[in-house]
Amino acid sequence: MSDNDFEDLILEIMESMEEGLIDFIKSKEKDLFKYVLEVPLTLDKAINTLTKNEMTSIRKKLNLKGLSTLNKDELSKRLVELMPKKIEVILNTFDKERYNLLKKIIMNNGYIKVTDTDIDVSKIYYLRSYGLIFSGLLNGEKILAMPIELMEVFKAYDTLEYRKIVNRNTLWIELVTGMLFYYGYMNVETMIEKIQEYTETECDILQFLLILNEAINYHGYIEKTQFGFKNILIIDENRIIEEQNLRANIPYYPFKKEELLDAAKEDFVYKTPQTAKFSQYIKSLYDIDDEEMDEILRLIYFIINKDFTFEDIIEEMQSIFEIDTIKELQTMGQMLMDINNNTRMWILKGFTPEEVSNYNANLESGNTNIIDIKTKKKISPNDPCPCGSGKKYKKCCGKK
Repeated sequence: MSDNDFEDLILEIMESMEEGLIDFIKSKEKDLFKYVLEVPLTLDKAINTLTKNEMTSIRKKLNLKGLSTLNKDELSKRLVELMPKKIEVILNTFDKERYNLLKKIIMNNGYIKVTDTDIDVSKIYYLRSYGLIFSGLLNGEKILAMPIELMEVFKAYDTLEYRKIVNRNTLWIELVTGMLFYYGYMNVETMIEKIQEYTETECDILQFLLILNEAINYHGYIEKTQFGFKNILIIDENRIIEEQNLRANIPYYPFKKEELLDAAKEDFVYKTPQTAKFSQYIKSLYDIDDEEMDEILRLIYFIINKDFTFEDIIEEMQSIFEIDTIKELQTMGQMLMDINNNTRMWILKGFTPEEVSNYNANLESGNTNIIDIKTKKKISPNDPCPCGSGKKYKKCCGKK
């Protein structure tokens, strides 16, 4: 089976699972709100709504030792005693989203109402797994509530220094998410180097990995691999790694910090002059709004980076649009080819095919009239190399 056949099979399986997945999520959501809660909520009442397995999950998450042989009542009492002393560890891994959610609950007298439109089941399960929040019903309405004892711990911990930690964690998480949007895969060593480069501070690797691991469990944007991290859209990172290693002469594209933070946003769409031209052309032929067009551009970025053939891209567009004439197909095909050549690719470490072609051609020709593809300015031999190594250009990528 070819790589493309395998990818097609995975997509078919995912589509066939969609209906069942929706039903599964609904059932999990129902489980979240099966208890009636009282507010203000005390920790003992909150814990007593849980099953023994749910209590055990909290015990393991908070790494509470010596409790595995306790029965349900004994475990409940020990959790009430120990949890307020242990939640600081998990609070230190929070980013702004998790911090703001708990802050919102506390500012609203310990609970907030949840509507069907703003619930994210996986995130609620994450916070429940640490016993930070409890979900249930109040007067027939879905709520998230925080026990009084844990609110007091949070309020005492919520200092200027703690908020600096939250801001640092947020920056790390967003930089990693942005890098993996463009690079696809990175090993831990390279990722740490990049984080230190963008933040201009030393990064403790164990602390960084703990924060990133918790962010993965909460957000789900990226995934761990054996030696690094990958974009969640990548099924098999080995192909990306092999392709990147084949291009050892090409550095990671030196994105600006702001570019990575933009790419980390949930609603981000990769756009270029070529995609703008394509969007304008599509809108001239079809009744399509901006939101639908953005979804198509996201799809194009994905299928290009999944290394689909150009024929696959055309076929995908034909499944979306009713293309009436050969001329329309040819025009669309040329535009898609232009988009492909100017799309930042995982296998090219964030470069576009056009940039890599120019980069390699200049190096092979020994051309000293090299232009930095980032700044569009001529690079002199004694200038810093645009690859970000810190070396002079003549001692790095410009070395003959």
